[in-house]
Amino acid sequence: MGAFLGALMLFGFLDLIPGAEWFAESRWRAGGVAALIGGSLGAVTGLFVYWRVQAIKALAEDLGMKFIEKAEHDLGHRLKKLFAAHGNASFRNVMYREMGGVKLWVGDYILVKSGGKNQSRIVRTVALFEKDGFALPQFSLQREGMLLNMMSGIMGIEDIDFDDSPVFSKTYHLSGKPADAVRQLFPKRVRDYFTEEKNWEVRGEASQLVVLRPRRKMSASMLRSFIVQATEIIALFDESAAGRKKLPPVRREEEPTGTPAYLRNLLVDDEEVAQFLKQPAPRNVPAPIARQYLGGNASFMLIAGIFLIVFGTFWAFALSVIPDAPKFVLVPIGVLVAGFGLILLVSGIRSRKARLGLLTNGRVTTGTVDEVETRNVRVNNQQGYLAKVTFYDGKQQTQATTAVYGLTGERLCEMTGESVSVLYDPQNPSYFVLATQLATNVNFRI
Repeated sequence: MGAFLGALMLFGFLDLIPGAEWFAESRWRAGGVAALIGGSLGAVTGLFVYWRVQAIKALAEDLGMKFIEKAEHDLGHRLKKLFAAHGNASFRNVMYREMGGVKLWVGDYILVKSGGKNQSRIVRTVALFEKDGFALPQFSLQREGMLLNMMSGIMGIEDIDFDDSPVFSKTYHLSGKPADAVRQLFPKRVRDYFTEEKNWEVRGEASQLVVLRPRRKMSASMLRSFIVQATEIIALFDESAAGRKKLPPVRREEEPTGTPAYLRNLLVDDEEVAQFLKQPAPRNVPAPIARQYLGGNASFMLIAGIFLIVFGTFWAFALSVIPDAPKFVLVPIGVLVAGFGLILLVSGIRSRKARLGLLTNGRVTTGTVDEVETRNVRVNNQQGYLAKVTFYDGKQQTQATTAVYGLTGERLCEMTGESVSVLYDPQNPSYFVLATQLATNVNFRI
């Protein structure tokens, strides 16, 4: 496929280049070039798939979960039923854990639909929960859409709206039966949550609940936060389902904080951060704090840099060994791509090294949150903020800014004018991190 598509592009592209008359008489060369390029792309794509699976395996081990390459057929069938879908369903690259009567599967839900000679394949990352005694009504919560509303009207499916939650009703299409039971499952606190967190899809029936981001296949780096947020959602429904049945909330004596044991490895609380900052430099950086702070842009630059280096090198090498190819135009393009990848790779390594150095050798002081501005930037669907902080760096008062996102930014908005712990680089005080940026600012109620 790579050779075929590459040849089509080269046929049109090389005809525009002066001095490329050889091309019309030597079309096999285009096939050779395309095969090398297409094969290189295929190899790189295969490597990314392999790296993703290995990263999921490592994450499962880190979280104390079991990795299942392909789950049993029944799980795929149950997911297909929850989605009211038709076709061949499977559940792959699954992480599984059971704790406190709650079973959790997180993986890739794959649905293959066939229609005559056409076939479509849909892949989405989902979190499937199962809890005995859940007793959920059958319901579906999806983002509003013209096609969805049209199909609902044709099929006579009621869109359940709430007069006291106009934004929620406008944002989401809620359906299910019996409608009264579904309404009881969505009290004001649940509706308020989804009014703020708009990009979710939730489906449930009986003892099962599935949570996902619409039309999303998660990268391995996004799975950790996805599990945290999905578990927060099941906590909401666990509480509202218990209230609907007029039963007291479930409380477990061994977990007085309400956080399930299998999620503890996901979290970094304020006390853990405080204990870490009390260590004298050089500090031993705990794995949860390292994962919390060393990921993000640095990881993206490393991955993107490696990809561009491999692709650009293959491109330049393939064209340089093919006789009569227009090397003066295409080979430099490959070199430029590889050079840009090298810049990204070096930048990612330096960023990660600087962050690790800050955690290991930075100095701790107390600062004041002067101001928190909302930015017109979102990363992984999280609102961006810019926090201005003033602190004493051992020589003078320094005011510097740091970019924060999501719940961390919301928390800092509430701390304007208050004190906060700051970890700064003594050689460059404007390079710093706030203690709250090292903590996972999420509360659980399951």
